[in-house]
Amino acid sequence: MKTQTKLLLIRIAGVLSVIFTLFHTAFYWIFKWAQDLNALNPANKAILLTLNVVVILLLLYSVVLSFGYTQQLIQTAIGKSLLLFFSGFYMARIVCEFVYFGFRMPTSIMVIAICLIPAICFGLPVFFKSK
Repeated sequence: MKTQTKLLLIRIAGVLSVIFTLFHTAFYWIFKWAQDLNALNPANKAILLTLNVVVILLLLYSVVLSFGYTQQLIQTAIGKSLLLFFSGFYMARIVCEFVYFGFRMPTSIMVIAICLIPAICFGLPVFFKSK
């Protein structure tokens, strides 16, 4: 695979990660968490909110690396391991679609597709040698 193709794939995944970051940032308002999470006990509410903040930070980290350190991601062992981690992050979300959300048409197809694209874009550059 050409180096330019690898770089492009990582940047595509970065763009999608920006979208996911914005979406997660808006969860509080989109899903009316101010009201809905009050049904949870305080510890569970805090855990859910904390995990969402951590996911936002993780997504931001993937964005920064995708655009600021693209070359290093494909040239170094640590970069390749980060690409596999980010790919695994999106693959885990696909698994969660089945395990926690239950497969529902057409929503599940949309979620799977928009998670599969960055999973592939982050993962492919690791498995092909540069030309």
